[in-house]
Amino acid sequence: MVARDVEEVIHELPVVSEVAVVAQNGQPTGSVALRTGEMLAAVAIVAVCRRRLPASHAPAAITFMPHLPRNPMGAIERGRLRGWPERRPWR
Repeated sequence: MVARDVEEVIHELPVVSEVAVVAQNGQPTGSVALRTGEMLAAVAIVAVCRRRLPASHAPAAITFMPHLPRNPMGAIERGRLRGWPERRPWR
């Protein structure tokens, strides 16, 4: 599964607290929450993904969020991440 592969690569970055990848227009897009006080550029995340995964698996866009939306059971609500208003292409 492409989303899980991308999530695993992004989550290995030490500054990443949480990550979720969803498909938008046939391309993976990532939502990332960083650890408190940390900074990271979207291009750095995409570069890591391109080095570790096939080019088609690299996220087309990265959105930074303070935390990812969760349901009462604690699962990430991926449906709410699709079309997030602040999502912008990384390029």
